[in-house]
Amino acid sequence: MEVENQNKVAINVTGIESKDGKVTLLMQEEGRKYPTKYSFFMMKQDGQPSKAFTQFTELGVQIGKVYVAEIKETVKQNPMSGKDVTYRNIMWFYTGKDATLTSVPKQTKNAPQVNLEALTAKIAEGFSTRDAKIKDLEKRVHILEFPDEININEVPY
Repeated sequence: MEVENQNKVAINVTGIESKDGKVTLLMQEEGRKYPTKYSFFMMKQDGQPSKAFTQFTELGVQIGKVYVAEIKETVKQNPMSGKDVTYRNIMWFYTGKDATLTSVPKQTKNAPQVNLEALTAKIAEGFSTRDAKIKDLEKRVHILEFPDEININEVPY
């Protein structure tokens, strides 16, 4: 029996795990023995970063903070135990940039003028910052996965 539903959830991050190209956010709730896990893949099948991973790096997700995400819950039966297992996959994070502009507001006398060149430069800077954050995150994940290969004097953290 497989059941799917998609909904918006607030995740209070109490831990972050990374393994086999997959990032898992842990949320330990009071009174529960095990944390609830929310996962997403770093890369899509075509080799491009997934939307969730891109937003994860842009937001700079940290332990101890709350993030709102759209998740897809799938309940499947475990063939070994026969018990139902719930998989919670993060589709995307709500960043405040997800709202679509349905109509263009009319200009008023007091409205600031938009400098398109400055805006374009800011967007380009954001992309280079995002790429730098992805590389930094990859380094951190490598440190966590292969601690024996790291020279402690070379780690910038």
